[in-house]
Amino acid sequence: MITIKFSFRDKKPLGFESAGHSGSAEAGQDIICAAISAVLQGALLGLVHYLPQGFDYTLESGYLHCRLEDQDLSEATEAILKTAILAVLNIALQYPEYISFSIQGLADWPNKPDYSKKDYEKLSSILM
Repeated sequence: MITIKFSFRDKKPLGFESAGHSGSAEAGQDIICAAISAVLQGALLGLVHYLPQGFDYTLESGYLHCRLEDQDLSEATEAILKTAILAVLNIALQYPEYISFSIQGLADWPNKPDYSKKDYEKLSSILM
């Protein structure tokens, strides 16, 4: 299972951590891992572009951690992280048996074992 946690402070996204593999198919054939990797590595590339001074991140096989500091936040970096959150939740809705999704530090968000389209719409509204 892929475990993905996004972190917030004062309603601002600060980063994420993704660990594990979905196990839905053989390595190289796993579309769920490929989808999550594409979204999160794309977000990481965007953050690297907008934060040339650097920030805390780790990228290894089956693990990606990214953490920004308050001074790193801008409209662009917030948009990148919010887009990644919505994309990952959308994938998690389609494959709940392979993805554990949670958000820490966002008071209006109920962490639970499974989510619905209504939860996606609520999160979209919260992030706006």
